[in-house]
Parts: sequence; C-alpha cells; structure tokens
Amino acid sequence: MRTSYDIGIIGSGFSGSLLAWILSKHGFSTVLIDRAQHPRFAIGESSTPLADFLLEHIADRFGLPEVRALSRWGSWQRELPQLRAGKKRGFSYYSHVRGEPFRESPSHENSFLVAASGSDELSDTHWLRSDVDQWFCQQAAAAGAVLCESFAVTSVKRVDGGWEVSGDFDESSVALQVAQLIDASGSGNAIGQALGLEQFADRLQTQTGSMYGHFSHVGSMSKWLAAHDLPTTDDPFNGDDAAQHHWIGEGWIWMLRFADGTTSVGLVQPTAKWTDELVNANDRSAAWRQFLQGYPTIHELMQDAKLVAPHDARGIPRLAWMPRISRLWSSAAGDNWLMIPTTAGVIDPLHSTGIAHALSGVLRAAEILTGDQSAVRRREALAQYSIDVLGEVRWIDQLVSACYLASQHSFEAFVAASSLYFISAVHCERQLAASGEMRDGFLLARAAAWQHIVHETLLKLEDLHDPNAAHALTRWLRGQIQPWNDFGLLEPLSHRRISRSIAPAH
Repeated sequence: MRTSYDIGIIGSGFSGSLLAWILSKHGFSTVLIDRAQHPRFAIGESSTPLADFLLEHIADRFGLPEVRALSRWGSWQRELPQLRAGKKRGFSYYSHVRGEPFRESPSHENSFLVAASGSDELSDTHWLRSDVDQWFCQQAAAAGAVLCESFAVTSVKRVDGGWEVSGDFDESSVALQVAQLIDASGSGNAIGQALGLEQFADRLQTQTGSMYGHFSHVGSMSKWLAAHDLPTTDDPFNGDDAAQHHWIGEGWIWMLRFADGTTSVGLVQPTAKWTDELVNANDRSAAWRQFLQGYPTIHELMQDAKLVAPHDARGIPRLAWMPRISRLWSSAAGDNWLMIPTTAGVIDPLHSTGIAHALSGVLRAAEILTGDQSAVRRREALAQYSIDVLGEVRWIDQLVSACYLASQHSFEAFVAASSLYFISAVHCERQLAASGEMRDGFLLARAAAWQHIVHETLLKLEDLHDPNAAHALTRWLRGQIQPWNDFGLLEPLSHRRISRSIAPAH
C-alpha cells in the first residue's frame, strides 16, 4: 500500500466519496479514509429539488453521467433500482395536540402540504444511506481512489508539504502523507482538533436533539385520514410521499418512507428536554413508547412498528440518540484543507437542508481543487469558501429557529415562518437551474433584501404574545414576501395546499 497521496479525504459517506470520485477521475491520487465499513446506518436521508439540481450540475460539470439518475425518482428506479429509496413529492405537516386524535377542517387548520414536483417521475427522493453511501464509495474506488475502511485515526498533524494522518489499519500502524486534507466525516473532529479550532455551537439559536431509528410496519397517515373521513381531496400529493412532519408543540416527529417498507422515524425536541433521566442509556425504548402514548394518532401509526436499525455492538436493534444536533466550527477551510459544509456545521433536520448543503460543498471543493490557478488564488478561494460556508450555516440557523419560535405560539405562526425557507429554496433552485450558479448564495444566504425580511420576522416572532398575533404576522409576512411569492404561500384561498412551481425539471 502506498503512503503518499495528493488528496486525503476523511469520511466515505456520499459527499466524501463523490468528491473522491471526481478528484480521482481528474488524475489526483486520492485516499478515502473511514473508521467504519459499508454498508452502515446513517441519517440525513431527505433530498430536495436543490439537491437534485446540484447532482445534475455535478454530473455534467465533472463527467459523471451515472450521478444524474439519482436526481429524479423515475430515473433512479429505472437505472439504479438496487439502491433503496423513497418517493418524496414534497413536505407534509400535521399538527397534533397532546391527548387528542388528529383533527382537521375543510380549510386545513391543522395541516400544510407543499409540493416539490409535479409528478412521480420527476419526484425528489429519500436516500437509504446505507445503500447510497456504499454506491458512491464503490464508484470512487472504481475510479482509482484507495479505500481504507476500518481505519482508526489516532492523530492528524501538519507536516512539510501537507498533512500526516496516522491510525490503525489492517492490524498495523499506518502513517499517510497527503498534500490536501478534506474532512467529510460529519463530526469534523479530525481537522478541527488538529488545528485547535473553536466550536461556536453555543452561539447558534437552534438547540435541538433527536432520538431516531428505522422501523418496519409503520402505519400510513393518508390511510388514517381516509379511515376517519378527514378531507384530503385537495391535497396536491399523497401526504405519505413526503418528508412528513408531525408537529407536537415544541418538537416534531419525522417519517420518511422507503419503497421497501422501511420508515425512518425520529423525534426532535429542544436539547434541554433530553435529560439522562428521560433517556436512560439502557432503556431508550421506554422513553420512546411513553412519549408516543401522549399522541393517539401517532401512537396508532406506530403501534405495529418494529425497530430494525441501527444495531448495538451485539447486533440488537437499538434507538439512536443525539442529544444535541447543532454544531459549528470557527473555520471551514484554510491552507491545504477544507471541511464539507455539513462537517463544518449542522443545525437541525427540519428543512431537509443537509444533502443539498453537502453537495454544494462537493461542487465548490471540486472546482477549487481541480481549477488551474496559482497557490495564492487557491488560498484566496479557500478563505472565501470558509466565509461562505460558515455564513450559510448561520443562515440555516435563522430559517430553522424562526420555525421553532413560531411553533411555541401556534401552528398558524409556524406555517407563516416556514414560508421563509420555501422562498429561499425555490429562488435558489431557480438561480442554479438557470445559470448553474447560486448567485445569491446557498438558500439566498447573500441576498441582502431577503436577509432583512428574515431578520424582521425573527424580531416579530420573539414578540408574539397576543392570541391574535399569528393572524397579524401572517398578513404582514404575506405582504413582505409578495415580490418572491408567485406560488401561493400564505394565500387564504390556497388552504395551505401548495402545488408550487419550481424551476423546470427534466
């Protein structure tokens, strides 16, 4: 085994493997390092139109036609049916009250559906990460990347000409020399600790944690609604074919359904609620069951469900627990190193931003590393990358925290606050599809006029007290978003059913 490489990438999930694939095709000697082996359980499964457009752009820009198949449900099923996935037509939200079954009115006071595609063929997808990550890793290896799985990193340090990554691999101690080091591990500990970077997580507004797993035999919300004669005739898509959100006051439960019958289910709450007493390390399932019993409809959907992943060291299925999701390093790139965006910082799964943000980092990193530029220009590009990525994480924090602030007041306030994300996503998608560039940044993170509206909305949300304040907030925000809102958000006649118009998909 050789020990010297142009590029070292820590983390062989989809982002690290895709970047290794690109760099190997462009002639760089690349080593892909991971402490685990494929296939392995992972979350961060819900794709979006922005992620789809990024996949298409990456496929075309770097000559990877195989990647295009993953950008649409229809092409995925025809060309890569062996990779398990789920159909995602959009976002669905159902608001629950503790101790009461779900209720609905003809005007949909307790639900909200936003379409992300006009047909099943062009639909977004949920990624069963154990399959998808392994596939990307296999493509990277086939392109020439050296794969070091079960590599336990023991140290990362700067050396003349780059970096030295040491660890235990194949029953030996190994030291790898790499000129450029990329952290796509998710945790970011390798480079962050090696450089002594600061953690800025406490400065973020969103502080949530999650308990989650994959289940079989999860009930259908759309069938439950039909069985109880609740209105769905004006739904733009089946609410199960979605990133499905069940709102429960200060928190929510996600349900992402895969075609093989598996459903990813997770409970998200403020970090302060995830105490050791509530979630004893030896009996997480008891806390899970106790929580579900407080919400009759959700409990009914889960009554026959069986946990199938992840597994503990004995191979027994066990719920995963992440008491605090958010993190943010003080830098995302520097001389001869960078972090993929979702390694540099993560906020919360509410808006399904993770896959798209990671792919945007792969695109930018690949352009920097494969570009024909001087050392000075490359350092400048890495410095700008760091500024952009950290700003984007803080921007996502604003979009997400607005929804959590709103949900403390009412579901109507949440629907209003969520429009900030949908405006940001739709217009970023349109820019990328039209020009191949996100002119105003990821999710409009650099659009000054839009930033002002989001900031003003946050101030109003912090001051919501009167019972009628949500109505006033909705009216005010409807007026503010009007120049961007050509698809019906917050319009009374839409009844919270949005068949939205995104950039044309092919």
